[in-house]
Amino acid sequence: MRNSIIAAAFVSALMITGASAQVSKVTGTQEFCAVNSGNANCNFDTAAACEKSIANMGTGTKGYSCNERSKLSVRQ
Repeated sequence: MRNSIIAAAFVSALMITGASAQVSKVTGTQEFCAVNSGNANCNFDTAAACEKSIANMGTGTKGYSCNERSKLSVRQ
């Protein structure tokens, strides 16, 4: 339940701020992406699934965020 509330708050914050991430490499074709150090892993259908995935990475989650694929800015 707590994770659902956190995920909903995160998605709301993204929509309000219009946050985008600049990346150089995108893998996967789903709507939500785990982004870190310029790479985007777009293998998540929902923001909640993305958030759960990066939360399960343990101490290696520093710098990770979840973003909508449509809001990614790909560096050329």
